[in-house]
Amino acid sequence: MARILIVDDEESIRTLLQEVLNSNGHDCEIVGTAMEALGLIAAKRYDLVIMDQNMPLMTGSEAVVRLRADPKHRDLPILMSTAKPLDQDIGASGYLSKPIDLHKLIETVASLAAPRAGP
Repeated sequence: MARILIVDDEESIRTLLQEVLNSNGHDCEIVGTAMEALGLIAAKRYDLVIMDQNMPLMTGSEAVVRLRADPKHRDLPILMSTAKPLDQDIGASGYLSKPIDLHKLIETVASLAAPRAGP
């Protein structure tokens, strides 16, 4: 299935999402900050990123804007998770409201995460 990077500053949420998605056949990595995510995305290939909005030091929105500025990552599906709706369109591929409905998560991931070509 798909290679997914889960980015959330709350360990319990990261772990829950990883367990649910791994049990559905996906290969998931988890990190706690947007900065860690940017480093991994630069070094590895992912089919989907699930990005929390509200994190310390750098928000999910700021990370998405940085990723979309790089031509290599313009087409990377990014699913934002947020407790409050965002005021602007930042270029995310989709949004999940917190608390996350796990059935909706599975459905949304299935529609967005297709393995990407390349190294």
